[in-house]
Amino acid sequence: MIVTDFFAKKINHLFDAYDVDQNGLIEFNDFHSSIERMRNILGVRPTSLAYQSLMAVNTRHWELLITLADSNLDDVITREEFLNWVVMAYDMRDDADIRHAFEEWIFALFDLLDVDGNGHITFREYQIFLRSHNHRYTPEELKQIWLQLDINGDNVYRDWE
Repeated sequence: MIVTDFFAKKINHLFDAYDVDQNGLIEFNDFHSSIERMRNILGVRPTSLAYQSLMAVNTRHWELLITLADSNLDDVITREEFLNWVVMAYDMRDDADIRHAFEEWIFALFDLLDVDGNGHITFREYQIFLRSHNHRYTPEELKQIWLQLDINGDNVYRDWE
């Protein structure tokens, strides 16, 4: 795959969202910090079932990502490793094992965004996720991205969209 500037920009935005502390690495602490931010935004107590559920989904997402993208097995993901993994997954999307692993990661991300666990993501849930992951989008950019995700225009995103 030839990596276009547009594709690289999107992947870099995603990397930056994961890299909550902005140290150039995706680490478990980034995942923990993002859940703490989500917890504060939602007003959820650390002892609540909702928090425990968020932690479980977040940990699953981390475990999938570190397994798939950490090519040198040092328990952190560099920008280069992340980009290489996404490009490799795209290039090998016809391989059943690669496709399955990528789909698992995408479904784990969906579960993380689906804060209330009802099977779809609202614009509010999308905003909560981005706020907890250092997004740098203007309100207009956020709305435009959301409109691209919400294919059928019903103001919720489902995994089949």
